[in-house]
Amino acid sequence: MDEVNLAPHEALQRLLGVLESDEGSVVLSERGDAEPIARHPNFRLIGAMNPATDIGKKDLPPGVRQRFTEIWVSDVEAEADLKIISVGILEQGAAIGQDVLADCVDGIVRFHLRARQLAKSGQLVDSAGASP
Repeated sequence: MDEVNLAPHEALQRLLGVLESDEGSVVLSERGDAEPIARHPNFRLIGAMNPATDIGKKDLPPGVRQRFTEIWVSDVEAEADLKIISVGILEQGAAIGQDVLADCVDGIVRFHLRARQLAKSGQLVDSAGASP
């Protein structure tokens, strides 16, 4: 679940039944179901989120958060890593020639690194005057 912390409270509450134990289940009452759907023995839920310190973000409720194992992933800063990520994203979106792809990636990475530098120095701010 991407941006799991932005899910509606009701949706997170419904997940608790599945996350509670190996015997957890959920009833899809919206479909008219009355029978619970049992959790598969190999069930895994991966939730990703940006820190609650980001604008518009919030923390997960404690009852949901304690059912996850938290792994902090720092920002990607190495140019080579940024290029790998950019290539992967661009290749998913469109079929373009390798020469065009290389030019695009170089430009994207240069822009990203410059924007990060300006944000850290306070020269780039959002509408609230805060560095993104």
